This record gives sequence, structure tokens and C-alpha cells, in this order.
Amino acid sequence: MHESNQFRILAVSLSTEGFGYAVMEGNNTLVDYGNKVVHPDKNAHSLTHIDEMIVRYLPEDAPCWIDGRQYLDQNLMYQLRAATITQPNVRLYDSIPFFGGEPYFNFNIPVDTNYVECSFYHLSQIDKGYGGGAGLYIPLFLKMDDLWPITANYQLNQNLFDTNYSGPAEFTWAVNLVPNPVPAVLGISDPYWISQGLGDLTALGAYADTDNLHLETGKNNLFGLSFAAALINDGNAPPYSPLSVAPGSSVSMTDVDCFYSQTVDPVLRLSNYYFAPVLSPGTSLPGPFAPNQMYPIPCLAGFNSTNQTGAIITSVGTPTLIGGWAKFALQNGSPNKYAYLGQ
Repeated sequence: MHESNQFRILAVSLSTEGFGYAVMEGNNTLVDYGNKVVHPDKNAHSLTHIDEMIVRYLPEDAPCWIDGRQYLDQNLMYQLRAATITQPNVRLYDSIPFFGGEPYFNFNIPVDTNYVECSFYHLSQIDKGYGGGAGLYIPLFLKMDDLWPITANYQLNQNLFDTNYSGPAEFTWAVNLVPNPVPAVLGISDPYWISQGLGDLTALGAYADTDNLHLETGKNNLFGLSFAAALINDGNAPPYSPLSVAPGSSVSMTDVDCFYSQTVDPVLRLSNYYFAPVLSPGTSLPGPFAPNQMYPIPCLAGFNSTNQTGAIITSVGTPTLIGGWAKFALQNGSPNKYAYLGQ
């Protein structure tokens, strides 16, 4: 097991024009440095800029309490409804800056076929900017970020057919230090149409012949939720005018270029709770090594929905982070599929 003894320090020196700063990792690595000229209202705006730098550079989540309950609930329900017959359909990613700043690369966050999970934790990567002859060193680590439920909420919204939405395509924290920085955006009423790929229509309970597209009856998605009416567009019939197709019916269509699926609303029943110690440095990783997780965790590969909370052993005087998840069964879905909601 690798335990990092590295630490990261943000040093700030105030000046008449703003402030200077330096970020050190360990004893020998200078991560970043510079000067920030601030005007007008130097004092208030300097504090805002320093808050932003704390979030960017220090291995901690947002330095305020965020109420993530509404975002977490919506994200969990979306993930259950988005799946096809065979696969999850959740395209979440974490944007990782290259060492020293932009540009970014996107790390796709893995999902499971037996359950969905949403919490303040997720698997991530970080570019450490060093690696010798092997090139860049970009280790995996478990990120703890109280803004993550909001980030995921806005990412998932981009795949939702919501003609009333006119907000931003992604969440950008304005460092406003309030419990609900932005409204949750996945809680729309039915029809709840979610964009799907066109590579395999049979995985959506549909098939096409020469002139028609058919939506079959009695088809359920990966989590046992029955498919409802779909929204489909014919690429050979401009302008864009999607049609709703109910299960058991068909529509004249020769070129399907857009398919939005819909399932019934999931009905969840609390089944159990799961607790485990979590080893997370926060939103960043000081040092070259991520701590090895000693217990199965729902947001990491290798977790099984049959896992039960075991004995938790720790030493006196040692801070221990305990992750908690409510485990829900689906009353109107598959009896062996679950949803884990971070607490």
C-alpha cells in the first residue's frame, strides 16, 4: 500500500496591486506561481480570487457546505432510465487539466451493469507533469468533490430532450459559497426522453424494415424498466420534426437519425445501507501515489451489489473518512438490480 506523505501548500502575499502566490507540492516541486493584479475593490475581489485558487490547487472540495440532495436524487433516477436493454447509457467525464493549466483532456468515468451509483465520490485522474522517460504520469485516484453531483447533473442534461431548457451546457462554479449554487436541471416531468445511439436499434426495443420503424411491446431496459413511447426523427424528412412512437406501433421512416428512449418512472424501495472507509485526498492528489482502497466502494470497479457492510477497524487518533450509501431496490424493475445513493 502506498501512502502519500506529500503535501500541497498555497502561499499568498498581499500587495498594493493585488497579491502574489506560489503553490508547492512536497519539499521540492513548484506547481505554479505568479502575480494577480486586482481592481477595482481590491480587497473583496482578492478574496474571491484566492477562494478560486484554493479550489483549484488544494486537495480539498469546495470550502463551503453544498446541499447535493436534489442533484443526487435526479442523477440516480436518470441513470436508471437511460439504460438500453443491454448496456448503461451514462456518459460522465471529468475534465483534467494538463500539468500547469489548460488544455484539458476528458477522463470517462466507468459504470456498472448491475447497479447505478451517485455520490460525492468518483474515479478520476490527475496529470502530475512528470514521468521521466515513460512520459507523463497520470495516476488514477478516488476524488471526493461536493460539487460533483452538480457537474454530473448538467452533463446528463445534455442528453435529455428538454425544449424548455435555456441554461448553460455545463456547470461552472462561480465561487458563490451558497448551499445550492445553481438549480438542478434533470427533474422535468414526463415525457422523459433520453438520447440514444443508433448503432443497435434492437437494444432499444425497436427495429426497422424497408419503409418503417417499429417499437416492440413488452421490452425492458437493463434495469427492468419497461420502455414507453420513443421520440424519433427521420433524416430524410426535413425540417426537423420528430415523431412520438408508442410500443406496439410503427411509423413510416426510411432514415432514423435521432432516437430518444423513455421508460416508466423508477419506483425505489430502501433495501439496506452500505458503509465503508474511503481513502480520498479530496479533489486533487498530492504526491505521485494514490492510496489503495482497502474496502469495496460502489463507485469503483470490483464492487458487487451483494457486498455487506463489514467490520470497520481504525486506530485511535487517526482521522477516518467513512462513506455511506443508501441501497435501493426497484419495485417496478429487475429484482437483482440496485441503486446506491450517496449520503
